[in-house]
Amino acid sequence: MSCLREVPLLGPLAAVVLFCALRPIWDGDEWWHVTVGRFILDSGRLPTVDVWSAADPAPEWRSIQWGWQVVAAWIDRLGGLEALRRANAAWICATFIAFYLLVRRGGERRAIALLLGAALLESFHDRFRVRPMVVSATLWLALAFLVADLRAARVRHAVALGALFASWSMIHGGEACLAMIGLLFTCAAGVALRGRR
Repeated sequence: MSCLREVPLLGPLAAVVLFCALRPIWDGDEWWHVTVGRFILDSGRLPTVDVWSAADPAPEWRSIQWGWQVVAAWIDRLGGLEALRRANAAWICATFIAFYLLVRRGGERRAIALLLGAALLESFHDRFRVRPMVVSATLWLALAFLVADLRAARVRHAVALGALFASWSMIHGGEACLAMIGLLFTCAAGVALRGRR
């Protein structure tokens, strides 16, 4: 499969995804993530109370999404919130391009890959926010492709995906459970595959 031959269908899909992903920042959480990230970058430590809470800033609190917050604040410092919005859109667009190419590499026809990309866009477009969840979508797709083709997978694939999930759990604490499930599953799949050879 030549990537150049995919451009006639992949180009329009990528353009639509990019158009949808470049939506304005409207969710208050993005501002909060950047603010917490600025605190971490400036102080060199994690906050222990959520002084930015509108409800009650007094109780002890730990940021479980500190990795995302630091990255968001760093991008904001480089180019402002517009740079953060564009980086988020680029990540989403790259994920969709990778999805399309992996479907094609799996042997599906172009029209099927395009329809699957459109279905993914329809199901996920409301989550195109500047939030850690966009990275979660990428990792979910990686896991789906590993599961779909276990016979072609190698132990190194299982280890690499497990490492991605483990790293992501440090960036976005809400995914810690998913990370452990992904790590256990991929390691078990790797052991099973080794036994078949």
